[in-house]
Amino acid sequence: MTRSIPDLLKHTVARRGSATALVAGDASMTFAELDDASDRFAAFLASVGVVAEDRVIVGCENVSRRRSPTSARSRPTRSR
Repeated sequence: MTRSIPDLLKHTVARRGSATALVAGDASMTFAELDDASDRFAAFLASVGVVAEDRVIVGCENVSRRRSPTSARSRPTRSR
């Protein structure tokens, strides 16, 4: 049986929600926090019209090369 990434994440949250999932520099995120963030991101994408099977490009900053914090957040764009 093939499971999707969201299904695998939900399963891991149920078993190990407070365990560390991601580490970037001095910041970290638990599996429960990652699940919550991914749900919020999915809701945002849906609110701007993204539907199943749409392709979405996600860019993020390379933490290891970051010199100073940035307050500007880029908004995702949708192309068809």
